[in-house]
Amino acid sequence: MKQTSQDIYGTNRKLPEVETLSDQDRFDLLRKPWTDARRRQRRATFTLTLVVLVILSLVAIVVVQQYFLSTKLSGKGAPKAVPEQIVTSPAFDVTADTQTQLMMDELSELKDIELPEKGDMPLNTQWVKQSAYQLIQAEKATREQRYEDAIKAYKKALLIYPKLQGIHRQLGLTYLRMKDYENAAPEFELTAKEEPMTYGLANNLGVSYLALEDYKKAESSFLMAIQLNPQYALAYFNMATLHLRLGNHTKAADFFAKYLSFKPDDVAATQTYAMVLVQLKRWDQAATLLQGIATVAPDVAPIHFRLAEALSHTARHDEAIASLKRAVSLVDPRQALAWMSRPEFDALRTDPGFRQLLNELSEVK
Repeated sequence: MKQTSQDIYGTNRKLPEVETLSDQDRFDLLRKPWTDARRRQRRATFTLTLVVLVILSLVAIVVVQQYFLSTKLSGKGAPKAVPEQIVTSPAFDVTADTQTQLMMDELSELKDIELPEKGDMPLNTQWVKQSAYQLIQAEKATREQRYEDAIKAYKKALLIYPKLQGIHRQLGLTYLRMKDYENAAPEFELTAKEEPMTYGLANNLGVSYLALEDYKKAESSFLMAIQLNPQYALAYFNMATLHLRLGNHTKAADFFAKYLSFKPDDVAATQTYAMVLVQLKRWDQAATLLQGIATVAPDVAPIHFRLAEALSHTARHDEAIASLKRAVSLVDPRQALAWMSRPEFDALRTDPGFRQLLNELSEVK
């Protein structure tokens, strides 16, 4: 018997043959994990698509059934189906806008909280919400012109946080709307201490002083508004009004002219400016302005009377008589005679057209 060497380290030992793999086999072997993963992904996608299609089919069936049901009910005289409404809490305010509704609902439990007399509450969630609630109530009351309720709510918010900026400005505006100038002025003064001065704040402060007849402070405030914004028309108008009250017609005219350079379509201000020019006997300027106003308001008798007055002091007497005839046609004869008897028309009394118009009015019973 032939013996085989047991030397495992021998070099002449015959090794078992290993089957060799082709290149394609090795490539398929390497791609197998990726191929298996793609197969699993396709199966999952197919399953998800099938589920979605089933859900959409069920929804479509329900919608069609509801449609035919509502059509059937409406055909029998039953009340038409109404869109389903969102169920809300009893405290939900349906008259407010969406954001306010949400806020009002969240803060409804804070309505009955009593505030300590001294206020100045700690900075925590409860009192921040309570302060926000009071501000919302104040703004809502302002929109509804419930100004006293708005003031109460603003003051509650200010009691919670005395250093909360912006409330004094709102209080001042609310008092202005109520024409409570004695309370408006102090609120704007406090606003000026806690916030940077703006031209709007300076103007409102001036309006409060003007209403209180504190003309020196009013003028200072209006001038500050103009300094902060040289194109701020309201301050020029208020300065004109201030000087009218002081009897300074020349300064009033200058400020009216400046205001109208920014607001040329303000007919009421133009009329006041024209009257100031009449008092200053600037006839040509007054006549030009009054002619423009008469075009806009052709059926306002006083405008035509004033235009006739201004024209009577120029060389345009024919135009003055024409304006006077137009004015007379718009009022009662007795009222027309009262107008024509004024000394403002002395320059026309010798004019034949004026005397003829007087005779015609005198003959009317």
